[in-house]
Amino acid sequence: MDSSPMSTPSASSEMSLSQAILAPLNSLFKAQIHAGRSFLSYLLQIGYPHLEVGQDGFVTEEAKKDKQSVYTQDFRFDRVVDGKTESFEIRIPTLALLPVNPLAIDSGEFEFDFKVSSIDSHRQVQVSEEKTLDKEPENFKQNRPWYLVQNPVSLRGQMAPSSEKSTEASQSIKIKIKVSKQPLPGGLDKLLTTLNQSTELNHINP
Repeated sequence: MDSSPMSTPSASSEMSLSQAILAPLNSLFKAQIHAGRSFLSYLLQIGYPHLEVGQDGFVTEEAKKDKQSVYTQDFRFDRVVDGKTESFEIRIPTLALLPVNPLAIDSGEFEFDFKVSSIDSHRQVQVSEEKTLDKEPENFKQNRPWYLVQNPVSLRGQMAPSSEKSTEASQSIKIKIKVSKQPLPGGLDKLLTTLNQSTELNHINP
């Protein structure tokens, strides 16, 4: 059980609407981070040799010289050229031969009721900027003309059971959020495309 100062019974805890929405999203983000790290480990172990590091944590110069940059698969074949048999070797990066499909959360959907218990003024400027705000005119210390709606507010309350009726139900907000996956990052897509195009053909026999 979490023993942090923020750990309180759900029935008595009050939170902002932003916190209520962010809580389940954080779980998805953490899962994506773990999946991303596992996928990166897979790419490094399958595609690249391990390079020895020194006491400073950086790859040693000897390791850079001794190890090849990527794992490759070599395929040899013979071909008759002008009546002579010549041997050739095709060198293909291992990553170009393997299916690379990162696992990710395709979509996530959750729904909950938020019972509003209080309404406060919406803070537009971060707490860390309070010293700077003290130097400004009084009417600009907290409020900025950034919104079309005057005097924006922040809603605070608790997660509410969906079975609540009458007056209490009229004070609750039903929230439904759906998130979906993003395409493969552009940088990784370019890397895999480059590896697919980096096949080498070496002439073995002179």
